[in-house]
Amino acid sequence: MGKGLRDRVQGKGIYVAIFIIIILFIWYFVANSNLYERPIKNYFDGLSRADSKIMFKALPDFARKELLKEKSYREYDKSLKTIIDDMKEEYGDNFKIKYKIIAKESIDNTDLESVANEFKKTYNTSVDITEGYKLKVDITTKGSKKEETNSLDFFVYKINNVWSLKELQNH
Repeated sequence: MGKGLRDRVQGKGIYVAIFIIIILFIWYFVANSNLYERPIKNYFDGLSRADSKIMFKALPDFARKELLKEKSYREYDKSLKTIIDDMKEEYGDNFKIKYKIIAKESIDNTDLESVANEFKKTYNTSVDITEGYKLKVDITTKGSKKEETNSLDFFVYKINNVWSLKELQNH
């Protein structure tokens, strides 16, 4: 009788293990399915908070390091605070910035190679760019004084296995 119980417990253990593997697979797929959106989130989170450390997470490491040779995070934060102050004046003190990705277009391999060559020239570093998207993003800025929606194109690239913007937007 003890042997039969052991067999039943082991049989249930296999089902539990299979169930756990399926759950982990689903979790991994869901967690990694929209990673290309992360640079956009970092960009807008950093802008909204006037926090260049967050905003610069949208860039590849080598681009971030190059920017920090020009100015410190503190100096970039001052510039972002000036932008926020201008926006408060235009939209109202408690304005919010919301974004929505409304279209996604794959970037072809020829253009990916071209961008990799640009990085090589600009930053003197070789990169592996495996994917890229042109994202059309609706940006809504809403405050007590006014509300406005604009569309911008953002280009995101999977650079050395990390999704990044090529550069920060100057809008």
